Amino acid sequence: MTEIQLKNRIGFFIIISHFTTISLVVILYFFGGFLFEEMTTAIALIIPMFSIYTSAIIKKVILNRNCKKDSSRPVNKEYVFIVYFIPFVFVLFIVSLILLKAFNLSFVNFEQFKIMLAVSETAFGTYVGLVLSSLFEIKESKGTSSSEVEVGPLE
Repeated sequence: MTEIQLKNRIGFFIIISHFTTISLVVILYFFGGFLFEEMTTAIALIIPMFSIYTSAIIKKVILNRNCKKDSSRPVNKEYVFIVYFIPFVFVLFIVSLILLKAFNLSFVNFEQFKIMLAVSETAFGTYVGLVLSSLFEIKESKGTSSSEVEVGPLE
């Protein structure tokens, strides 16, 4: 597998995961899994978890929209495994938390759920950030909590 193929696949996975996770919360609200206030709070906590990665990926795709030939170098199997494994576990963990809360299988109250979402973002954020920044050049801005995305030459 080449680096561009890996970027495309993991990029689409992250984008689809972002919007699917948000949609899941809304759908579970309509089925009574969340109160309106809980739904909006959950979405407000989930969006920042994915938005830095999603916006960097979308920006990279837009800037490289005219790229036709894949001239990137192959990547090793260990790297491919890590690039898939860490974001997949992150998404699976967040979705599991959402389902546990919606079906009242865990969490005594919504405060515990909020705390767990925040802890999850902290626990996984570093690892997901390392993996995705190696592909999409995500860099934290100095002095703010937003991110800048540097995109190199077209590949």
